[in-house]
Amino acid sequence: MDNNLIDRYLYDVTRRLPEGERGELRRELRANIDDMLPENAADADIEALLLELGDPALLAEQYRQKPRYLISPTVFESYIRTLKRVLPLVGGILLAVGLGLGGFEVFRSGDLAQVIAKALEKGLSMGISGAFQTLFWITLGFVIADRAGASANAKPWQPSALPEIPPQIKRGIPLSDSIIELAVILLTSAAAMLFCSGKWPMDVMLSYEGTEVHHIFSESFLAACIPAAAALAALGMLSCLFKIAFRRWTPRVCAGVLLDGILSCALAISMLRRDDLFHADFIAFLQSDAIKLPRLAVSGFGNPLVLGVCAVIVLITLAECGSALYRTVSAPKRDTAGKSK
Repeated sequence: MDNNLIDRYLYDVTRRLPEGERGELRRELRANIDDMLPENAADADIEALLLELGDPALLAEQYRQKPRYLISPTVFESYIRTLKRVLPLVGGILLAVGLGLGGFEVFRSGDLAQVIAKALEKGLSMGISGAFQTLFWITLGFVIADRAGASANAKPWQPSALPEIPPQIKRGIPLSDSIIELAVILLTSAAAMLFCSGKWPMDVMLSYEGTEVHHIFSESFLAACIPAAAALAALGMLSCLFKIAFRRWTPRVCAGVLLDGILSCALAISMLRRDDLFHADFIAFLQSDAIKLPRLAVSGFGNPLVLGVCAVIVLITLAECGSALYRTVSAPKRDTAGKSK
């Protein structure tokens, strides 16, 4: 008896349901299948029974506690597969086009901060807008095709179409996680560069016992932060692109994450150690009688605040690099263990 075919069928059904419902449903379906099969069942008996049970997508929908849907289960897998392929492609292309157009619009100004800010603004606007429009039109197309009976004209489901069961513990990197990480990097980098260039619509002010200070960081430091933020964004994007391209914790992906972490950490610490870190007004504020702080060094590791921030950056970098190394090194062992079961 081909138990592997039964296991593949159970996997194909349960993978479409919420994780909390899978265990109980798997046991129930397995018991029902065992009861329906004759003793010493042959492979042909199993295939006939699975054909009788029907398409795993439709069977899973019958067990779903909330079976409402816009797109029917028969075409849902194709819909998700299309989104995964088309959305990153369209969003990435429009993002790149927007970066080029935005930078070109203000290129003659000679202001690097303005060029970068405009390029990111245009790129993010075109990328996000294009992704949402693509999502809308793909969804609308599948809904119309589904309602028009495209699913009824599809080829009948066959047991040979069942997917193989992946290892129990995978080393895969979800595409959605990498895309979200990439979007966060782009948004935070754009916000940082807008703030450093003075275009962020927000005023930072500190006040203590009637003493106010409106400038914390020096203008020269903020100007130097713009290319540094662009470099950090490029390193983070490179790491995300490696994850999107390989979708697994391979040595190349691990190397990209390590490179991003080490270089980003070194760059951030080097910026925090600059002598022109704080504005003269902020230094005077710290050393005024209102604050009454000891006259410690105002920059570099002699400043407790700078030293503490650097220590946090190092710890976070070590944690990220250690996690990447662990996932990469232990993944092959886990995959082997999963296949041997």
